Amino acid sequence: MREVLWRAWDVDGDVLTATLYLNVDGGREWVQVATLDARAGRILWDTSQAPPGREYQMRIVVSDSQATAEDSSPGTFRLSGNHPPQARFISPDPQGKLLRGNLVTWVAEDVDGDSLTVSLAVSDDEGVTWKKLVGNLFNAGEYALDLAALKPGHSYRLRLCVSDGLDEVQVYSAPFRLTKLAEMVPEVEIISPRSGEKCVGTQMVRWRASDPAGQSLRVDVEFSRDGGQNWMTLAEGIGNTGMYRWDTRDLANGIYLLRLTADNGQARGSEVSEPFVLDNPGQNAPVVSLTCPKGGEVWSGTREITWRTLDVDGGPVTTTLFYSLDMGNTWQTLAQGLSGKSYLWDTTTIPNCERVWLRVTASDGRLWSADMCDGPFAVRNPHAPLIKLLAPVGGEQVIGKQRIIWAATQHTGRPVKVKLEVSSDAGQSWSPVAANLPPRGSYLWDTNLLPEGSRVLLRATASDGLQSAIDLTAEPLIVRRGYAGFALPFYLP
Repeated sequence: MREVLWRAWDVDGDVLTATLYLNVDGGREWVQVATLDARAGRILWDTSQAPPGREYQMRIVVSDSQATAEDSSPGTFRLSGNHPPQARFISPDPQGKLLRGNLVTWVAEDVDGDSLTVSLAVSDDEGVTWKKLVGNLFNAGEYALDLAALKPGHSYRLRLCVSDGLDEVQVYSAPFRLTKLAEMVPEVEIISPRSGEKCVGTQMVRWRASDPAGQSLRVDVEFSRDGGQNWMTLAEGIGNTGMYRWDTRDLANGIYLLRLTADNGQARGSEVSEPFVLDNPGQNAPVVSLTCPKGGEVWSGTREITWRTLDVDGGPVTTTLFYSLDMGNTWQTLAQGLSGKSYLWDTTTIPNCERVWLRVTASDGRLWSADMCDGPFAVRNPHAPLIKLLAPVGGEQVIGKQRIIWAATQHTGRPVKVKLEVSSDAGQSWSPVAANLPPRGSYLWDTNLLPEGSRVLLRATASDGLQSAIDLTAEPLIVRRGYAGFALPFYLP
């Protein structure tokens, strides 16, 4: 309740009626609050009945039935305690389970749309005393606990304070315990499918999963058709029922693996099955084998790529060719919709490169398979530049300023310029380091501009304006912070 005060008078002594109106957030409409005898000069206003908003303004209209007068509050005001923020913990949940073992999550909302700030405190004595963890935190909805500052096995509670600038609310978590990681990894055992089992139609996946601390588990089910290099999700976060019904009829026949992962909210334990076979009628994917190149060759000019395909279901098969210049991190389409068994490739359409990979995919319109050359091969066209990235070569840990060294040649005599680029997303995108550099030389690269722990690729490109060549580190470089120490001198011949 809030008291509203005013003064109203009439020189003729007539009876006056006062009507109060409320405006919210500068809107065009004024909502009537009350009508009463103006001589009262005050009213207790139940602000809980006010519509949601941030900025309010009050207006009073006084009438003696013949004439009216009005006045408004001198400016806008806010209502404290009218619509306080609301908050609740998501993690820890009511059972004291923390997501990923250290992630605190919550939902904090304000019906008025006010921006919220939050603070977190922790107690190890059931709320008798509290230690501040973080204050004036943006309402992001999550905070990662520093496990090094908390004792495993001890019971804790959290207090979340949420403020909209006027009102503050506090909510408390359920008690939770931290367990040493080695003691809380769930155990998983896959019961079926068994090694070498032939599966048709709907397959019942069965497992046993247990948690050393007796916590409830959620289970992820995944499959792989390439020996575990890539995994596809079948089910995520399902209950630990010990079984899952898997309809295999839409998948290509072949050899598969299953991976089951049990999660107790603090740690994850996984088990990979032995290989088994899917053998559904009419679900045989075309088989493709890349026969040339095999890897290790040096190509130039126009060369023939060859492959073999087989579809036991007898349908038409089309193939697509891809090439990669970055060890298979990214692939570019070379040709698609091919129905034959070979393709003449003009290698001058790509930059000279010492490590080129080829991949072929075969599809019958529904199912597909792929194959790639056994190793990389080189493309060296004589009229294009050649470039070699001499340092770094890949796999090193780099600290502070790193010297990049390269050497490029061009047999036609056209002038060559070199540019350097870096990628922190496995070659999906590249950012410039330096450009318009000479064919042979070095550049001092400041790795402090990259985040600690980044795994980056470095690429050097030589161009004569018509054709180009590229080279890049064979493995990612790992960016570190600290003192680099002394290194042996490196001399260019």
